[in-house]
Amino acid sequence: MKIRLLFAGFALLLFLTGCAKDIGQAIEADLLTITTDTKSQASSNPGVYMANQQKAYDDIISYGDAGLEYLVQTLKSSESSGLKEWIMAYACAEILGEQNPVKQWATSEEWLSGYELAKLQK
Repeated sequence: MKIRLLFAGFALLLFLTGCAKDIGQAIEADLLTITTDTKSQASSNPGVYMANQQKAYDDIISYGDAGLEYLVQTLKSSESSGLKEWIMAYACAEILGEQNPVKQWATSEEWLSGYELAKLQK
């Protein structure tokens, strides 16, 4: 009986790990689609990129909390603050909705810093 439970727990862990990897790969593919959109390249407005690739952006949002976790971890490890990171921060804010503790921000670093600070204060 214990062996079955152990095996079931291990199988669940493998499944969840695989799902997280799949979500990350899917989000990265959607971010690539958005950030390399040729119709948007003349614009400096990230909103134009997201609007021109609305399905890819909506797909990112559809991952909910699992997507939020991936995006936050990716923002933490990013050494950049460009278009991709801004879109990731915006997606995090949208996934959080009313729960988003950061109401004003201009860069992905500002959003992440505010988010992390709010988490510490809870």
